[in-house]
Amino acid sequence: MLWGSSYFMNKALVGMMPPGDITAVRFTMSAIVLALVAPRALRMSRRTLLQGIAMGTAYGIAQLFLMFGIVHTSASVSGFLTGMYAVFTAVMVALILRRNPPPRVWISVGLATAALGVLTLAPGATGGLGLGELLSIAAAVGFAAHIVLTDMFIDQRRVMSLAIVQTATVAVWSLAVAAPGGITMPHGTVQWGALIYLGVLCGALTLFLQAWGQARMEASRAAVIMSSEPLWAAVFAVLAGQEALSVRTVVGGTLMMGAIWLAVRIPPLRRRTDPPPTAAS
Repeated sequence: MLWGSSYFMNKALVGMMPPGDITAVRFTMSAIVLALVAPRALRMSRRTLLQGIAMGTAYGIAQLFLMFGIVHTSASVSGFLTGMYAVFTAVMVALILRRNPPPRVWISVGLATAALGVLTLAPGATGGLGLGELLSIAAAVGFAAHIVLTDMFIDQRRVMSLAIVQTATVAVWSLAVAAPGGITMPHGTVQWGALIYLGVLCGALTLFLQAWGQARMEASRAAVIMSSEPLWAAVFAVLAGQEALSVRTVVGGTLMMGAIWLAVRIPPLRRRTDPPPTAAS
């Protein structure tokens, strides 16, 4: 829901600030907020640190591809292509994790893909793969890799530590991209308000919630649910009076809810269990 509420805000911000600068300010804010909320989570093992850096690198590169892609294509087309991470995640789970998802996973992925197309691709839109489209596809692969890495590394006791490392890693990657041209800071109440919203709710909170949820859910199912982002974007636009409730929204929303219903009703695949707690803990 939060990702859906943020998409068109990002599209507006890239017209006022460079994409790398937006991501740098946003995720620096995210890391600071998480560290202030849970300072004890800063004490972590080297293993947790390295795993968090790997997860944050995948997410950070995907986020940068997404932001630069939005500059060169429409928000709707970028949203559709980026949302294809549900498909890429299912493929990566099968190839990398050696888990063959049951047929209903692939059906739910297909329904989610159809829903994304209905919700985001405007009738009569021009086709073709330009720079923006290619960057959006690269972002989808990056987000899928992040979901798979989260599935591999996450456990319930290290959620906050991994969330802090991830946001800090995204900030470092973004600062490296933005630094050559100098960091452009937001100006005015509107820009600061948008970045605080993106940094605190759509950065710090969402990465924590994703890690917390994936510690309890298999990657392919989680990816289908998270790919409902464009559906929530449409819902918020209708509620805010920015768009009328169209047949396309109803059809796309119905397909997406069907995909999610199938995904959450699939029996969980066998996955590793967290190590048993010690007597001291």
